[in-house]
Amino acid sequence: MGMFGLRQGTWYLYSKTDTKWNCSGRCMCGGFSTPAEATAKLAELKKKYGAPPKDLEVGYEKDWHNIIKHTFYHSVEGGCNGWTR
Repeated sequence: MGMFGLRQGTWYLYSKTDTKWNCSGRCMCGGFSTPAEATAKLAELKKKYGAPPKDLEVGYEKDWHNIIKHTFYHSVEGGCNGWTR
């Protein structure tokens, strides 16, 4: 499938300043879009807690099975923040 194809992975929501938003789960992920599971959880938490913290990261990491892994992450506002190792 290549680097940008769909693969099993883990989505996450992470905030350093408000840990009640921190959660993760399994998904099929790839390309440059946020997994549907992460989007659904974000909507659920917005209903429960209101506006998300400014430092909230929504992202995913593919399962690479002992291959160098990269994480693509998005800000809650939908902007592309880049790659990390």
